Amino acid sequence: MRNALSIPIGSLSDGETAETSPAGQGGRSRKGANGVEHVAPRATVEPELTDRNGLAVMLDISVSTLDRLSASGKVPRPIKFGRSSGIRWRISTVRAWLSASEQAGRLLTRAEWETIQAGTAQSTAKS
Repeated sequence: MRNALSIPIGSLSDGETAETSPAGQGGRSRKGANGVEHVAPRATVEPELTDRNGLAVMLDISVSTLDRLSASGKVPRPIKFGRSSGIRWRISTVRAWLSASEQAGRLLTRAEWETIQAGTAQSTAKS
């Protein structure tokens, strides 16, 4: 690369540098001491929602077991986006439900969880 600036980057191993073009020329590459170009990893974004398959994996149960638990009101209420294929669970809600269930020493039902959530929302609104 012509007219490239070579700057050290802390995440690279000893002897590696990142080369960037001067302003206006665009482009960026990472080359190690051995001259091999490294591709920077893409930034990952954690999803906020999960579907039946993802929730079943998260809970370490089968999808059919998840369906039975959901039908009997033993998991948090899903968010529905149109048809049945648009059913999702908010991951943060599931994690909070699991944490509350762990503190209770048993799996909280949907009704118990919603009562806890309503109480939390009311006490937050009063603050």
